[in-house]
Amino acid sequence: MSSSTQTDRRRTVALAIVGALGLIAVFGALVAYIVVSGDAEDVVDTEYAVPPGMDAEGGIVIGSDGLPVADPAAVGAPVLAVYSDVLCGHCVDFEQLNAADINAARESGAAVVSYRVMPWMGTGYSLRVSNTLATLAAESPEHFVPFHDMLFEHAYELAELDPAYEDLAALAVEMGVSDAVAASFADETYVDWAIALRESVASDAGFRGTPTIRLDGADVVYDLGVNWQNEGEMAALLAGA
Repeated sequence: MSSSTQTDRRRTVALAIVGALGLIAVFGALVAYIVVSGDAEDVVDTEYAVPPGMDAEGGIVIGSDGLPVADPAAVGAPVLAVYSDVLCGHCVDFEQLNAADINAARESGAAVVSYRVMPWMGTGYSLRVSNTLATLAAESPEHFVPFHDMLFEHAYELAELDPAYEDLAALAVEMGVSDAVAASFADETYVDWAIALRESVASDAGFRGTPTIRLDGADVVYDLGVNWQNEGEMAALLAGA
């Protein structure tokens, strides 16, 4: 099959995904040293591009305006950290049950959210998603949360299709991301960041796999006794944070 035919096929598949899901809706990464402290000091020991809003543990911190925060270390609100993978069924369940409550708490200023979407389940589609979300945080930040939520809302359908970068780009464009930014997903600028995020949990004794949810460092399930599968429990936790 020619490369032109493959490109046409992928574009057709991606646009079919958009239609089936009912979606309505360049490149300029910086290379930097990650400087971290405390338990996270071994997250990185080399140079590579990192997304904006990155905290000491490698997550992308999003504030009430839906954009990466300028200084994650200085946020005054509680930090809800969510370690997840789009191929993790429990992560999908967590997001589908709680995304609206989490967004409401974030938008009200009750908490900021540290998104730690990593390739825990493998380095195929999971890694492409991590890299794509980091690219959006850097280049089209207003689309980060909507695209993240769409991926988890339709995670099961998308996982069956195993979208390539071209497919993710087509979905992003349908949601308003520019062609230039969408095309830059395939540059894989943030692949090393995503892999480092995954590897950083290897020495984290409190990490229990995905999803792991923490509020200011305390495990929501094991330390705070919250059952996120019960509607409203996450909302109550964040309201009291």
